[in-house]
Amino acid sequence: MWWILALIGVLTAIYWLRRRSARGRQVAKLQMAIERRVEERQRSIDGVRKSLDSIDASVRSAIQTLSFSQLVESLQEGKYSAAQALRAYQEKAIAAHEKTNCLTLFIHEAESWAAELDEKAKSSDYKKPPLFGIPVSIKECVNVKGYDQTRGYAQGLGDEAKEDATIVSHLKALGAVPFVLTNVPQSLLSYACSNPIYGTTGNPYDPTKVPGGSSGGESALIASGGSPLGIGGDVGGSIRIPCHFTGIAGIKPSHIRLSHRGTRGSVPGRPLINASDGPMAADVDTCAFMLRHMWTGDWLFSRDPYVAPVPWREEIYSSERKLIIGYYDDDKWFLPTPALRRAVQEAKEILEKAGHRLIRFDPPDVSAAFSHFVSAVSVDGGTYLLNRLDNDILDDTYKPIVRLYRIPLLVQRALSYLLRPIYPRLATALRCMPRNTSELRSVYERIELYRERFTRQMEQLGLDAIICPVQVMPAVPHDVPMKVFATVSYTGLFNLLDYAAGVVRVTEVSEEDEQALENYPVNDPWDKVVKEASKGAVGLPIAVQCVAPPFREEICLRVMREIETGVRTKTDRKH
Repeated sequence: MWWILALIGVLTAIYWLRRRSARGRQVAKLQMAIERRVEERQRSIDGVRKSLDSIDASVRSAIQTLSFSQLVESLQEGKYSAAQALRAYQEKAIAAHEKTNCLTLFIHEAESWAAELDEKAKSSDYKKPPLFGIPVSIKECVNVKGYDQTRGYAQGLGDEAKEDATIVSHLKALGAVPFVLTNVPQSLLSYACSNPIYGTTGNPYDPTKVPGGSSGGESALIASGGSPLGIGGDVGGSIRIPCHFTGIAGIKPSHIRLSHRGTRGSVPGRPLINASDGPMAADVDTCAFMLRHMWTGDWLFSRDPYVAPVPWREEIYSSERKLIIGYYDDDKWFLPTPALRRAVQEAKEILEKAGHRLIRFDPPDVSAAFSHFVSAVSVDGGTYLLNRLDNDILDDTYKPIVRLYRIPLLVQRALSYLLRPIYPRLATALRCMPRNTSELRSVYERIELYRERFTRQMEQLGLDAIICPVQVMPAVPHDVPMKVFATVSYTGLFNLLDYAAGVVRVTEVSEEDEQALENYPVNDPWDKVVKEASKGAVGLPIAVQCVAPPFREEICLRVMREIETGVRTKTDRKH
């Protein structure tokens, strides 16, 4: 018998040695691919930098001082050309990158696209499209022909898109010039922004803090003034959290109101939790400008049959009808820190002053909703994600969550049972993952029931919209997001519901907020992480989230705009 055990031991050792050797070869191959890409990115930046002087520095500087509406007007009137606008923002993008490490690659074809627009503009018969010459930055996971969309995986290097995503083609049809791709976290499933290819993107307000994720490269670039308009994607807050952390505006539309053909998500095969692409910009009107023109005419609806043919409704966005708006500053799952709660109260006061009626709203059973969200996002208990990460070079920030995923599901359930009396939230998180298709079907059923319950509660109160926190914290250090993923309850809820959801800056962390943080209750390890991570944040931007039911994006944007206007009025009075 002993020789059988010995043979099994030898065969096991051979298996693991072979596997280790194969893993070593794979890592070496990926590291070489990363080195080539890092060199390619530097050549891309250096090439653009050398070409900047083709446009006079004074012209570039003048364009860089324009607001978005002024830029649109100047390009429409011919005061500046598309090529001039492109060079101006290439210069600003390089400066933003040097500060935050937000870019992956410049889109070199942008120069020929801008030149083609300028050539067409020479004809008196040419009618300039509404986004004529506007440079637009693109999140790295959105297909641009000839460029790879790695999603932060080194194994994705060299897998170039064969055609543009529909949203990129649409932007070009509207006259825009996609000019640069921006950084994302590995796998897209993080509100940090780091991967083994392009490294870590920092927050423009403080490079030791995250810019948010997964559209973190976009938020860092736009907040630094390096792009007038960007395209992000959102499956759990990936537009909204970056906008909150960096003080800009953005919106996640209902997922079938914009096309997602040619956009690569974090985990394919999710039928009820879908990613939504959407605009990110310095202000709300810029986001509305893009959506207004995308939803005007039939270009979009004729090219993607899965997009709901709902046109832009200016009468809703520009309406003066007073709204009934629900609000909450605590979802009873994760208590926001003082600055986040104060932002909701300030937004409430602004809206009340504008004549709207604000009603306290308590979202139903967010603990259950968060559990449904995690189950449906992972779909297969984390198998797809682990397989991708096991065949890649793991970013250091991912190690805590990967350790969790590696715990067998039955062991997770057992740990959940043991932790429930002590740390009920941790216990909930440990029993989220579906073990089989039967459990997954049950999750989908519970999501449908939850959607009905939430919507019925809104209808009973007659609500047009809701305002609430975006997150639990302001921007935090880079290692924090993977330690407290449960703070996405405020954004993930509206992916679960497929509601329109946007964010707008309201305030910044004050000294008083910092002092009040000392009284933040600590009931489990997550609370402790949040309390410590939120210290030293004075001056960092704080946003509020605005939400409306599916296909009511115009209401969502209107509420965002009115809050933004109220904040500006309040700021002007202070000065």
